[in-house]
Parts: sequence; structure tokens; C-alpha cells
Amino acid sequence: MKQRVSLVIFLLVAALLFIPGTQGETADIDLDKFNEIYELLDLYHLNELDDDALLEALDAIIRGLDDPYTGYMSEDEYNEFVERLNGSFGGVGIQITLQDGYLTVLTPLKDTPAERAGILAGDRIVGIDGLDVIGYSLEQAVQLIRGPEGTTVTLTIDRNGQRLDFPLVRELIVLEKVEYDLLEGNIGYLDIDTFGERTAKEVREAIIELQLRGADKWLIDLRSNGGGYLSVALEIANYFISEGALVHLVDRYGETVTYEATPGILVSNQEIVVLVDQYTASAAEILAGALQDHNLATIVGVNTFGKASVQSLIPLDNGGYLKVTTAQYLTPSGKQIQGAGLIPDKYVTGSQSQWDLALSLLLDRPIEQDMVFHLGRQEALINGRLYKLLEPPLVINGRAYIPLRDMSNILKLPLEWKDGEAHINYYGKEVLVRPQTHNQDYRVLIDGEEVNFSLPIILERNRIFVPVRMLENMDATIYFDGSTGTIRIQK
Repeated sequence: MKQRVSLVIFLLVAALLFIPGTQGETADIDLDKFNEIYELLDLYHLNELDDDALLEALDAIIRGLDDPYTGYMSEDEYNEFVERLNGSFGGVGIQITLQDGYLTVLTPLKDTPAERAGILAGDRIVGIDGLDVIGYSLEQAVQLIRGPEGTTVTLTIDRNGQRLDFPLVRELIVLEKVEYDLLEGNIGYLDIDTFGERTAKEVREAIIELQLRGADKWLIDLRSNGGGYLSVALEIANYFISEGALVHLVDRYGETVTYEATPGILVSNQEIVVLVDQYTASAAEILAGALQDHNLATIVGVNTFGKASVQSLIPLDNGGYLKVTTAQYLTPSGKQIQGAGLIPDKYVTGSQSQWDLALSLLLDRPIEQDMVFHLGRQEALINGRLYKLLEPPLVINGRAYIPLRDMSNILKLPLEWKDGEAHINYYGKEVLVRPQTHNQDYRVLIDGEEVNFSLPIILERNRIFVPVRMLENMDATIYFDGSTGTIRIQK
């Protein structure tokens, strides 16, 4: 027989969060063979079949799709799923996703048991209360992690090959959506952790309050934002984008649905910087990608997570839901994000470096730095904070050298390699470090004009090293104490 299933579809664009959508097409599914075999086993097999056996069979079908975002949710799992997005719950305070088959921490939430215990973004959860959870779905893992306040759950973490146990006492976790502040230079700062049902309202209220306080430029922080309701991300995009496409959804047949900007803009013709990282995912990528494609914002950070598939929640007669990948999204210009992520306009690693560069762009001024190096030590003190170097400083012919990559990271200068050449954007100037033809030395071009330094740029230990004195050409002051091997650079 043919069973016709009417699908009520909800678009899901985040690992743990969902977005309401529209009713989908009716699909025809031939279940004759499956039903016949199941009925015969139920009739004749020595052991009585139960619902768990059917669910195991369905789980095998789902695993065959090799899609971590497709799966079955029981009624309880679905209710908890919605509660996590919109309310408060007993837990340890982590956002997780599936990455390379592992339950992976997107971010520990601020001031929660997970953050206080030292769990980090990127940690892999391999065990919960002694149970091996490799291969578990997100819903299965979250159900194990959550529980009554005051009870303990132990997470076993794989961190770069090292197994660590974290006993955590569950607390009431209240989801914070938006933090905001007015920074120096009339910068309106919006920190959006997720896209819940109240987030658009909170962002709108924050923008209006900051405008009343004088904000005329904007810093939007989407780092470690795992996504949320698509409708909320699009509503927030409407606050900044007055017309044109916001996102395209493309199904398996190549049919495209485009969501356009609607009236409701709050910010117009003002500078915007968006901070992203490797855990910026899904609906957060939609917002960042829309602002980038409309040339309204400079994206600062590293390549984002790259979760661009769209899930649909299909209600079942037993109260549960089938979560199915039904489409993928593209940015307004048609860029594909799935698996690759958004590419930032300014590639910068390290949260503090990203923050500093964002402020320097909005304030249109170089970043003030106080840097202390020690010869032979693979660390430096940058504005009072310890920074681990790729290589310790060298002394060659009585002159101190540091790796080019460290210099660019410390000075917050975007560095990109093309065909063996280093391209650095130095506050609007294009700096090119190019190898010489017949030796290991390098030459420097600034805006196409070759600049001659008194000391060479060299290749050592398969890294390019630059003389510390070169920074004097970048308006830095150098102090060197030969007796202690200390180099101090102030800029």
C-alpha cells in the first residue's frame, strides 16, 4: 500500500535551535516492503517486538543518510528542545553541536558550571556519567546532561587527545540573549549569543536606547553564536538592510525561496563591524553573510562554522518529531556556506586581537601596543597579557628578529599568503613581503613601491623573520636591553 504523509515543516538552521517556517509539499512514500517484514516478524518471531525495535530500525535508516542533523525526537525531547531555546532549565551551561561525528562544545555560557570548571569551546564530549556517547545524537546527549538543579553530572572531555573528567553540579540556566553597551567613540556594542523568540525585540530595544545615548557606529558580536530562529535573524537583518535579498533557501530539486528585506530599518549609512569565530554558525552566519554581501559591514575574525543546511521538524502521531535536512541556504550573493563557512574580510585569530582590530577600524586609529619580548623565550607580554609566540626571538649578526606571523598577530594586521608572498593590510596600506630570487632574503613593497630597510628579512626554521627595527618604519619605538635580552616595543 501507499502511505501519504502530510508534512508540516519547520525550518531548522542551528544545531540545537529551530525556526518556524511554512507548510511543505506532500510526499509519497512506499512502505509496503518495510511494513510487510515488520508485520511478519511481529506475527511469527519468538520474541515480541516493541516500539523500541521499530525505532532502532528507523535509526539505522537515518544513520545511512550520514547526516548528523537528521533524526527522531521523542515528545519529551522535543519539549526540552523548545524549552532550551526560549526559557530556563537545569543544566551545566554549554552549547553543543555535532562536528566530525563528535559532540563538540560550541561555547560554555557565561558564569555557568561549565565555564567555571574550565570547559572550552572545541572540547569533544566523549562520555556522560561514564557512558560512552560517541555516536549519540544531540538530543540524546542533551537529555543526559540536563537534570534537576543540585544534582551532579560528569562529562568526559577529549581535548587534543587528552581525556579529562569534569564533575559538574547542575544549576538553573537562564538563557541571556543580548548584552549591549555604549563604547568609546559612540560605538554601539551588541553581543548576541543566540536567536531566541525574544532576541529581535531585545536587539531593537538595545539599538534604540544606544541611539538615544549617541551611538553612530556599531560593533555586533556573533562569536560562539550557534544560531536560532531564522525568522529572528532575518528580522534583525532588517534593522540594518533596507532592500534586497537577505538569504536564499535551495531544496534538493534546485528550487529557490528568497527572503527579501521588509520595511523596518533602524540603522542607515553608519559603519558596522561584525565579530565572528569558528563557532559562529547557522542563523548567525545568515545575519553576518547578509550584512557582508550588502557591503554594510566589515567581518572580523576567522572562518565561521559552515552550517548551512536547513532542517524541518515533521510532527508524528505519537507526539514526537522527525528532524530532516530539506534544504541549504545561500547568502544574498549566492555564496555557499555549508562546510566552508563565511570568509571574514579581516582574518584575525584570538578573541582579544579580534576585539582590538574591530575597535581600531571603527575608531579609525592604530592600536596602541606595549610589547615585551625576551630573547630565547617563546612568549611575550602584550599590554600586560601573556602571548605565546610561534618561535622565540632570534639574534642574527647582533640584531633581534621576530616571526612575521607573530608581528602581524600582535599588531592586529590581517596577513594573507598568496603564491609564496605575504600580503599585509597596514591601516589601508598594502604591504607585500616578497622572496628574493636567488637567496633567502625578502624584499618589502608598500603600495607597490619597494622599501629598502637597513636590515634584511630572512627565512629561518621555515618561517619568515623580520628585524625588530623594521617596526620603527611603522611608527613604533624600540627599546633593547642587551644585558637582560629584553626587547620593548611601544606603538
